Parts: sequence; C-alpha cells; structure tokens
Amino acid sequence: VGPRAFYVTNDVAPGRDTLLGNAHFLLRVASGAVFYYDSAVWRVAADQLRFANGVNRDADAGRLYVTETSGQTLKIYNREHETGALALERTVPLGGAPDNVNLDQTGALWIALHPKPLALPSYARDEALQSPSMVVRYEDTATGEPLPAEIFVDDGALLSASTSADRLGSTLVIGS
Repeated sequence: VGPRAFYVTNDVAPGRDTLLGNAHFLLRVASGAVFYYDSAVWRVAADQLRFANGVNRDADAGRLYVTETSGQTLKIYNREHETGALALERTVPLGGAPDNVNLDQTGALWIALHPKPLALPSYARDEALQSPSMVVRYEDTATGEPLPAEIFVDDGALLSASTSADRLGSTLVIGS
C-alpha cells in the first residue's frame, strides 16, 4: 500500500503446519489475522478470521480484500489511508474455499477456489488424485449486492487445486 507499508495474513494462530493449526482449519476456528506494517511498527489490522489467506487492495489502496479459506468468504474492508486501520464493510459468501485474490485492470476481482476443500489433503499426499478447481469473478461495487460469477469449474481432471487466477487482456490465467 506504500513504499514501506503492507498487509500480510496469518492463516491460523497456532501455525499452518501444526496439529493444532490443522484442527483450527478443519473446525473453522476464527484464529487468523491480518497484520499491517507501516515501516516502523507491526499491528493487528483485522482478526477473528477463519483461515485468513489471500490479500489484495484496490487501485487507490482505499479498500482491502481478504479471503477466508475456512470461512468460504471474501472480506471487504475500507482502509484508512493515514493509519492503515481497517473497517469491515462486507462479507461475501463464495461457495467454496478461496485461496488468492487478484485485481484486474477494470477493478474486477478474480478468486481461485477449492469447491471441495476436504479433497486437498489427499491431493497434497498424492498428486495422481484430483482436487476440483473453481474461479469466480467479483465486481466490487458500492451499489447493490453483486454475486460472484462462476467463470471456471473443473472436477480436477483438467486442473487440480487452483490457487490463483487473473485476467490478462482476454486470457484467464489459472495457477495451481
């Protein structure tokens, strides 16, 4: 959000690779947080998130977008430019476990989702298995309640466990 100021997510308080961290993920415990660094001090900008994951901002850094993987939502925060403080404006249900969120040139959000998140542990142990993928596009508008639009859905045969999506011109790029 500036030359030496940024936000970072901490998915679960106990740590992702711990037994307790795995329990927090599976039980959807709200122990994740967003931290803000202003070039001098770290502080909690948002907490009580269910596996805080992807984070991005709009073009003028007035809004922050955070995906909650266990919560299966997108959190939209208004951002105070002077202090970096966040105020939750909206929670958008996504219909799957989101990973990363990207913003295209038009301001649309592109979010990669895991429609069946419980398939991920098996896929992580054996890549020969499949984990479904989904990509949604979301328009963050001030009026109305837009719904995420499903752009790509696959049972995992073409692309397993999508983690990131972005639009480059007329091309949709999906990473796994």
